[in-house]
Amino acid sequence: MYRVTIYENPESSNGIEIHSPYNNDLKIDSDTLKPSINEIGTFNFTIYPNNPGWGKMQPLTTLIKVEDVPHDFVLFEGRILQPTTDQGDDRVLSESYLCEDEKAYLHDSVQSWEKFTGNRTAEQLFRKAIATHNEQVEDYKRFEIGIIDMPDLSDNVRFMDDTDDTFDNISDKLLENDNIGGELRIRKENNVRYIDWVQEVGEEKKTPIRLRKNMLDMTKELDPTEIVTKLFPRGERLEGGGDDEESQNQSKPRLTIADVNDGKEYLMANEELINEFGIQGGMQTWDDITQANILKSTAQKWLDNQLVATGKFNITVLDLSLLNLDPDRFWIGNTHLVQNPLMNVDERLRIVDMNIKT
Repeated sequence: MYRVTIYENPESSNGIEIHSPYNNDLKIDSDTLKPSINEIGTFNFTIYPNNPGWGKMQPLTTLIKVEDVPHDFVLFEGRILQPTTDQGDDRVLSESYLCEDEKAYLHDSVQSWEKFTGNRTAEQLFRKAIATHNEQVEDYKRFEIGIIDMPDLSDNVRFMDDTDDTFDNISDKLLENDNIGGELRIRKENNVRYIDWVQEVGEEKKTPIRLRKNMLDMTKELDPTEIVTKLFPRGERLEGGGDDEESQNQSKPRLTIADVNDGKEYLMANEELINEFGIQGGMQTWDDITQANILKSTAQKWLDNQLVATGKFNITVLDLSLLNLDPDRFWIGNTHLVQNPLMNVDERLRIVDMNIKT
């Protein structure tokens, strides 16, 4: 059902098929595809000397594409990263490869220090980072800025770090910033590669994941030590009150939500969570937040979403859409109804990580 094609170098127009979607001997082995939203997606595979791709792949310059043929959908595009040649115990020679997706191109450029002020400074930083990247790399590594759907970007002063590459700057300054966040999406239209920055990728799908239908296995993981039911949010450091050396050197207090929360410095989780875990105090710090109302809304969002970070389900499923038995294929970011009466699960869950065997 999947086709894997390599391109010996970025200028190659004709690819070499190394894995056929049809019932023949043109196959790769030990393959695993792991797409990712805000991290670098990977693809691992092994080939043998009878494969037409044998000896034709070079690290960093050979490109690779994985396609879902029935859905006419590209699962993975990127480059060959790390080869390993092995002669096994049975003396069969093989080559294994690690590949990284197109977001990895953002590691190939380095940013210069810059200060951003005015309106939507986070969007300014994002646009500047991509523009600088495009100036430094080859054509095939460039991105056009597509959709920016981030309505709540603040106007705080921001800085580009001149010790990080483009990917790390975007990750550290934007995606991993609790006051900003968002997710990246790479897409192609008319042979143009776009990079979107949106609140959340994916769609609501109708196909359920159901025991005795397409669910093979399911486990639930929850780390209760990370649960917080009484949250004390902290913002920027406030100025000290004295002019003497001792007061200047002492630790300064941080911004709290007391002024906008009836004098209370904390927020409580919902009653259901408190009944299950009791009162579990905790503190989160947002150094770049300078206003109490923004600190409160950011903290409330963190409190409401913490189970997403501390709890997860691992599910093994059959993608019956490949056989036209289900209308929707499974893909990262999408949300499906998950039903497992044995584990008392009947809720919509989002796919945040995937391992695909092609």
